[in-house]
Amino acid sequence: MMIMKILHLLNYVGRGGSESYIKNLINTGSDFEHQLLYNIDGGGVKDFQDLGVKTIQCDMRSPLDLKASKFLKNYVKESDIDLVHTHFMRENGIAFLSKVLGMKVPVINTRHMVSQISKKSAILNRIFFTKNEKIIGVSSLVKKKLLEEGAKEEKILVLPPPIPVINQVEPLNKEKDEKWILSVGRFSEEKGILFFIDGLNELFKEIDKARALIIGYGDLEDQMKKKIHDYNLEGKVEIVGYRSKPFDYLAAADLYVNHSKEEAFGLSIVEAAYSGAPLLITNNCGARDYFNEENGSALTYDYGNIQEFKLKALEILTKDELKNNLKDKTQKILDKDLNQRQVIKNIESVYEGAISESRKN
Repeated sequence: MMIMKILHLLNYVGRGGSESYIKNLINTGSDFEHQLLYNIDGGGVKDFQDLGVKTIQCDMRSPLDLKASKFLKNYVKESDIDLVHTHFMRENGIAFLSKVLGMKVPVINTRHMVSQISKKSAILNRIFFTKNEKIIGVSSLVKKKLLEEGAKEEKILVLPPPIPVINQVEPLNKEKDEKWILSVGRFSEEKGILFFIDGLNELFKEIDKARALIIGYGDLEDQMKKKIHDYNLEGKVEIVGYRSKPFDYLAAADLYVNHSKEEAFGLSIVEAAYSGAPLLITNNCGARDYFNEENGSALTYDYGNIQEFKLKALEILTKDELKNNLKDKTQKILDKDLNQRQVIKNIESVYEGAISESRKN
């Protein structure tokens, strides 16, 4: 079968969830070649290049950047691209204009965000959606937001993000009887990282021989360090920094905490589950579609409720039977609904359908 070329558009390339989404799609054994058209390198372009992905720089000043739209249209034609995959509003607007200018290939958009947008942006999104063959929402929370913005329900597919292949991992060594609490994510307001430290301050009043390891990077790191200092938690909370594959940490965890104020999905939750960590997650994240108290695979709490966070964290950390039951139920969810290869295949099937339909016209 002929290799199909997929061109991803990203204005800013860092090391967040959308970048992981694309990198986790890359499979050398598949019928798809992935390329990346980007504007700003926020430190993540080399990660793609190391995977063998062709990267092309193009200025993207706004969602209505005519120059970028012409560049995209010409590049698609010259490089025999089969499908354009956009990941944010700016890039989707540029692809919309390219379609208006005559670009022939289909455009798929994945929505990675659930944050509130302005009325003007919502109107523009509704217009841009008209040129999308399909719109992938990474969770039911995202689908709800898309419908509120005027996307047509028949265009929306709810598909979880691709998951990295996690081979057998040796957990890191830790002191005997010490409990590790793990967090992985960007240090930003929507991720709720400062609330997490507030919660840890209360939790550590109730439990001995416990440490929190926070993996990630971001703008709030200085504020985090100040809180840790003010609470006198330097010996109990460690900011580890960025780790592209934190699986050895996760495999050693006695508890994985998601503390998001808002999160479209939460890929690190799945990574933690695959690594065998019991889960405590907020009700504000899309991964709750799969991991929740109803099916017994996770404990959940409301963002901002420190007392609820503390009590449920203590339950998992002190009750081995509960911890083991959570892990058993989590494994069943992974096998049934979040099988790594099947998740990727579902997205590739969307590509195949859109490309096939486009070639008929």
